[in-house]
Amino acid sequence: MFHKPIIRSTKHPLSQHLNAGKEGALNELLKLCRIVINDYIEFIWNNEFDDHHGIQIWSIQKNLFELPRWLNYRILDEIKNADDPYWKISARLKTSLVAQAKGIVKGTVGEIRNLLRKIAWCKETGKPFHRLQAKLDKLSFGCPRLSEDAPIELSVHCVDFEKTNGRFKMFIRLKYLGPDFEDIKIPIQLHKRDFHWQKRAKLAPLQNQPTPFFGLSSGIRISESNCLLRWQFAKPEVRTEGAVLGGDTGIKKALSLSDGQMTKPNFHNRDLDTITSKMSKSKKGSKAFARLQDERINYINWSLKQLDLSNCAELKLERVKHLYFGRNHSAKIKAWGNTIITSSLERFSEEEGWVLSLTNSPYRSQRCGECGWVQRSNRKKECFCCKSCGHTADADVNAARNNAQDLPFISQIFRQKKHSTKGFFWNPLGISFGQESASFSSSSRTKKKIGVPDSMVK
Repeated sequence: MFHKPIIRSTKHPLSQHLNAGKEGALNELLKLCRIVINDYIEFIWNNEFDDHHGIQIWSIQKNLFELPRWLNYRILDEIKNADDPYWKISARLKTSLVAQAKGIVKGTVGEIRNLLRKIAWCKETGKPFHRLQAKLDKLSFGCPRLSEDAPIELSVHCVDFEKTNGRFKMFIRLKYLGPDFEDIKIPIQLHKRDFHWQKRAKLAPLQNQPTPFFGLSSGIRISESNCLLRWQFAKPEVRTEGAVLGGDTGIKKALSLSDGQMTKPNFHNRDLDTITSKMSKSKKGSKAFARLQDERINYINWSLKQLDLSNCAELKLERVKHLYFGRNHSAKIKAWGNTIITSSLERFSEEEGWVLSLTNSPYRSQRCGECGWVQRSNRKKECFCCKSCGHTADADVNAARNNAQDLPFISQIFRQKKHSTKGFFWNPLGISFGQESASFSSSSRTKKKIGVPDSMVK
């Protein structure tokens, strides 16, 4: 069975290694490419397209948002004058530019296209769609434009990689650019992440290696300031043996695991709590805020890599949603970065072969991992102390233990009754009320046992 390869990218600065001649030629080429891409975007936006059966699938005026799988780069030939910049670039380069223009247009109408598909499905099945229609009516869009500093995607038809043994281990040669352009040879200084992905590609190679560098993809993304290389390697097999761990994300400790592992401060004694505190006091859009954003991403990735997940087959993480819904939050909470933690774990799970699954999180931070007693007063900040059995533990580790367990689903109707004020038992067998025992034996008289009603599962 074919598995989609894993693709990772590395960024390389260009301004330090280009001389004046190469820098001028590259800037002129990129400026011309952006002009042509905007011409392609405008033509696609204002015209109609059919599929290979002759059925119309793209028209902004008729709300048809399905572009053909392939667009001919010659679609502008009939409307361009002889002295237009369009004729200064080669056909190979136009093939890359029209593909990028198609992707930009497709991304602009992506949300509208998905809403129209959902509304059509609701009409076929007879389900209500008034909320989807209201959301669709609020959306507004216009013809997109490529900015003056946007990077350009170049395919394999315009790029060659040359391996050397000198100071620069690699040269990128931009070829077949046009009648007025000579080949541009760009030096690239490889760094630690490049060697890391190259090593991974050697351990899990793909069948076809199009470049002399093991695992290096054939296309690049380039701008005046930097160049983006892509490395690809085979996706590892999913682990079938190993432990099932639970995880709990937090604003002080980025991640706590059910086996007791927790993220720690870095070498500068800075953790997620310190970084988010500084971000809450910085002005958004300032250079200091941008530096703290980069530091937050670097710390999260570094701290997660320090955890030992070599024996992990599955990691169950809490599903955090509606975090900012219907209430005011402090600037520190808004700078938390829970989505960054989740996306980093998804990327690591894909690379290492373990499974990341999300579980519903209501009451799991208030539940005792030993007896299953749920009460709001069990947790006091970072300390957890069960009011039923007296079990004490770190609050984040206790929540991680609960995330690792398969517990019955609790609906919104049950939560609205606020049973967690007085407390209840929540175990894999069901839910019960009482304070004497966590077991479900029939001899208990002070406790009323109930199952999970159908209304809780809906």
